[in-house]
Amino acid sequence: MLIIKYGKKREWLLCLALFLVVSFQGLMMAYIVSGFTTAATQQDSQLFKRVLIVGITLLTLFAVVNYLSKLSKIKLIKSINQSLRSRVMSVYLNSNDKALSKEGLAFLTNDLKQLETNALQVELMAITCLFTVVISVFGALLFDVRMTIVFFIGSLLPLIIGKLTKRKITKASAEWQRTNQQYVRMVKDTLDGLTTIKTYQTIQPMERRATVATNQLENKLATMNKIVSLSDTFVYLVSWISGMMLPFAVGIYLVIEGQLSLGIFMGVLQLSNNFVNPLIQMMQLKNQKATTDAIIENLEVILATENTSSLNEFEPQEHIKFDSLELSGAIVSDGQHVLMPSTNLKVKENEKILITAPSGYGKSTLLKVLQGHHELSTGKYFINNQIVKKLSQLELQRYFAYVQQTPYIFNSSILFNVTLGEDYSDEALEHVIEQVGLADVVAEKGWDYLLGEGQGDLSGGQIQRLEIARALLRKRPVLLIDEGTSALDKQTSLTIRDIINAYPGTVIEVGHKLSTEEQRGFDRVIPLDKQAREAS
Repeated sequence: MLIIKYGKKREWLLCLALFLVVSFQGLMMAYIVSGFTTAATQQDSQLFKRVLIVGITLLTLFAVVNYLSKLSKIKLIKSINQSLRSRVMSVYLNSNDKALSKEGLAFLTNDLKQLETNALQVELMAITCLFTVVISVFGALLFDVRMTIVFFIGSLLPLIIGKLTKRKITKASAEWQRTNQQYVRMVKDTLDGLTTIKTYQTIQPMERRATVATNQLENKLATMNKIVSLSDTFVYLVSWISGMMLPFAVGIYLVIEGQLSLGIFMGVLQLSNNFVNPLIQMMQLKNQKATTDAIIENLEVILATENTSSLNEFEPQEHIKFDSLELSGAIVSDGQHVLMPSTNLKVKENEKILITAPSGYGKSTLLKVLQGHHELSTGKYFINNQIVKKLSQLELQRYFAYVQQTPYIFNSSILFNVTLGEDYSDEALEHVIEQVGLADVVAEKGWDYLLGEGQGDLSGGQIQRLEIARALLRKRPVLLIDEGTSALDKQTSLTIRDIINAYPGTVIEVGHKLSTEEQRGFDRVIPLDKQAREAS
């Protein structure tokens, strides 16, 4: 069960214990109904008063326990949700699988919510039903064995029928989940490409595309709900005939024949509601949970890739020592296309290297190889004369800071965008901001100034400085730069270039249109395309 697999033991044990106590409520109601019926048929006022006082007392106690059980259920669901969302997010953050990461938005928003509603909540309801059935059957046997057997056998038939429909429900659920993921991708794709859509005035085709995707999504959901509804309706019909009407007729017949007292029959009838109806509900809940089978399977696949390693397991980042890196005959291919041609590269500590080549020649791929985001198809990669394959992804990444061509700005404060949520001293932050020339911006706007979509903004040069501040703050020995100033005007580009040249470590930049003036700060300029031609 998911609540046991993903919940905290203490929380689900408390929840189950309270559910068990609440399950005795049906037995209490049977006692009250049977007592009142007997008091009425025997005209016993003393019995009536006794049952009334005991009933009110028990109802009050059960109301308190019922409230406590609901609180424990809320706490358990909350705890599981927090744990699963954190673990899944951690997997996405640590994953190099682009396909997996693209599904993250749909899974974290839609799938996990459906898992809560149709799996976690359903499991707890099913446990409550099971406890109620067991306690009610036991209590009914104390009243009358014959009628208990009649009601119980009649309640089993709907369970058999419900089991036959589970496969269709599971299949429909899987189809809906796939369609939902496609829909989320389409929406994200459309919103991300809004500028292009407006530029070429293709709003109507995009609206038609969205309408088709919406209709497909809703049709799949409607199909799944129709199958569930049909199953539930059929189960409901059979349950009332076999689980209620026929057993009720048998009981009334026995009362007419004088083989059963009315008080005893009313007690068993009251309890039968608590094992017939819960059994029916359990079957419906089983169908409901079947709609999440594909989600549960996907969750297990995601969590199976969890990386338990943490940067905290390694030495502090300021102690990282970098002497050299080397690529020898390094080639990256996806099996059909060469993403990076044969490359040989040697870089020593504190060298400033510029690697040039035309667009599409594998420059960005080279930087991904250095960070371990791409594996070599052939060739070797060394850091400090150690083969990189012996290093974990986390160990390798600690050597590098990375300035992207278009740095990503999070929807948060300047402080968060520099620290990325990590803790640094005020002195360290002020020193780094001074180094990159953002001290005036912080002084004017403040560390809490919000950046990102729909909020404050910085110029292109300021964003590049912020990206470099991230690298300086973490004291990474090697700074990788992907076309770091290509989108900036000349003056801003030269200013950023001065900051890069002053970087206290090794710099490896890739680009294809740096001016002679911009290239002066480099120790070496390596034409990647020329190197590949010479190698061939």
